[in-house]
Amino acid sequence: QIVKIAWARISLMFVFFGYIAFPGLFPRSDLFIVGIICIFSVLSGYLAVLSYEYAAASLETKAGQSVCGTLMNSTFQMACFTAVISSVMVSESGFISEPGEER
Repeated sequence: QIVKIAWARISLMFVFFGYIAFPGLFPRSDLFIVGIICIFSVLSGYLAVLSYEYAAASLETKAGQSVCGTLMNSTFQMACFTAVISSVMVSESGFISEPGEER
């Protein structure tokens, strides 16, 4: 079940980037892109809950479950931090310009 959800999220990510990169590929609709982002976000939350549940169920002691939860939380926070830092680096690099602005 986790693998199917992960593949669904990856496919939605490709749809999202295709929507941005290739304007003629998908119809331009606010409802379409908001729907894609909504489904992606719901699947992300569901995947996170399943991961925590499976990780806790795989360990027998409360101490092991606690360490597992702490490691998963720390990894999640590091991933979020890395994403923010990466987006700032890309936006400040000049790689992406604002619409109507030349590089």
